[in-house]
Amino acid sequence: MEIEKQLEKIASDQKSSLDNVRKELNDRIEAIDKGTASYEGQINELKGLVKEYGEKSGASQDHIDKLDARIKELKELGMSGNRAAETTIQGAMYKALNDSEDYKEFARSPRAHKGLVVDRMLTKAVGTMTFAASTTGDVAEQTRLAILPEVDRKNRIRQFIPQGVMTGDSVRFPKVTGGEGTAGNQTEGNAKSQIDKDLAEQTFNAQVIAAFARISTQMLGDIAGMTSYLSTELMRLLMNQEDSQLLTGTGATVNLYGLAADAATSSDLSTTANWAAPNNWDCITAAKAYLASQDFMADRVVLNPVDFYQMAGAKGTNGQYVSPVYFEADGTPRLFGMPVYHSTAVAEGSFFCWDSTAASQIFQREAPSIQFFPQDSDNAQKNLVTVRVEERLAHVRKHDKAVFTDTFANVKYIITPT
Repeated sequence: MEIEKQLEKIASDQKSSLDNVRKELNDRIEAIDKGTASYEGQINELKGLVKEYGEKSGASQDHIDKLDARIKELKELGMSGNRAAETTIQGAMYKALNDSEDYKEFARSPRAHKGLVVDRMLTKAVGTMTFAASTTGDVAEQTRLAILPEVDRKNRIRQFIPQGVMTGDSVRFPKVTGGEGTAGNQTEGNAKSQIDKDLAEQTFNAQVIAAFARISTQMLGDIAGMTSYLSTELMRLLMNQEDSQLLTGTGATVNLYGLAADAATSSDLSTTANWAAPNNWDCITAAKAYLASQDFMADRVVLNPVDFYQMAGAKGTNGQYVSPVYFEADGTPRLFGMPVYHSTAVAEGSFFCWDSTAASQIFQREAPSIQFFPQDSDNAQKNLVTVRVEERLAHVRKHDKAVFTDTFANVKYIITPT
């Protein structure tokens, strides 16, 4: 019911109640007048009440006007219409009753007028204001933060690989696959040494890494920070997939050609190596030694954080740290001058070691991007928005054996003296 109608009803009910009380009092006065003179005091008291009620009935509209003004004031302060009406009416009733001497007298002597029946009116007892006792719903001011984003990786694999741009759908170049002959010293009058090389065109296609989410426009608009959260989270998941592809992509169909594809492994190590009681650091050094034997200069090592900190915390029998790692001013750890990085993109127990200039290069066809589409499938019908994250890139592997990767267990098995 609208507030105006409630006020009209209150006014009508009040007038009707006053008329009924006045009629009842007049009837009682008439009945008492016909009785004995001993009721004279009661007659005078009842006549006074009739006169008072008559005066109050004329002022009822003034009370209604004041209630109406108070309701409008509370509504302007943000209170709902029903709550405002309830608040002002209860307050007015409570004040009127407590200010009335007649009501106080009536309360003290409930048997004074046996024939007069008054419906009991209830008001809230005065008490201590608490959230539990005085509020409904969440009315307190609050500090609300945006959606807490997921934790992102500190090191991305693309940080350790040279990058460039490309045109078209692929990167191609002739790769030397074999050949015969070598240079030699010439004997006067004899033919010079002859060499030949076998070439094959290598093609590395630009591949798409993408994902999407669909969300209602209400959720997108009503939850603070939802747009930035989706942008951050979808990008994080995209980069996680990129990390995986750059490390272990097979190159088949839509996969990138990762660092592990055709890389050197423990089977390429010399079985004559003599690493007494080898540890994980020895495994990395053995890998670096192999790359150097192929004329590559390892300048990148990436392993899992669990392995890194276990290795960094290694101690000898005397309780002293024995790790051969030292840290630069920027916090970068180095092993024999080579930076060592850790990333959860690398499986625990495994490691990668490579020559970054000779191993590979990223060519970005389309940079990672986030887009919001209100038009997609039945989005318009259902008030949905599609959020897409996407990139397109090629990973060109140059020299296969410029990369070494394996597990620490496999390398230890090979380099342990028999």
